Amino acid sequence: MALGEPIRWAILRELASGDRLMVVEIAKRVGKPADTVSKHLAVLRKVGLAVVKQRLYSMPPEFLADPEKRVLDLGYCVLRLDSLPG
Repeated sequence: MALGEPIRWAILRELASGDRLMVVEIAKRVGKPADTVSKHLAVLRKVGLAVVKQRLYSMPPEFLADPEKRVLDLGYCVLRLDSLPG
């Protein structure tokens, strides 16, 4: 399950800001090693919750309902990620 790991929620929270980030930047923000974050980003990419271009990861723009408040609209549910710890 793509959202079954707490670290993936933390990664989504960072991507929900609308920023394009390198793995090392995401790793620093979530407090985990870059290789661990990279593996979890691969899972999120596989299910379409992250995209990468020129080594910069981001949330697909169609899901960004309100980047300032870190709200994602996945069509079947809305995630409000601003209230997550971290």
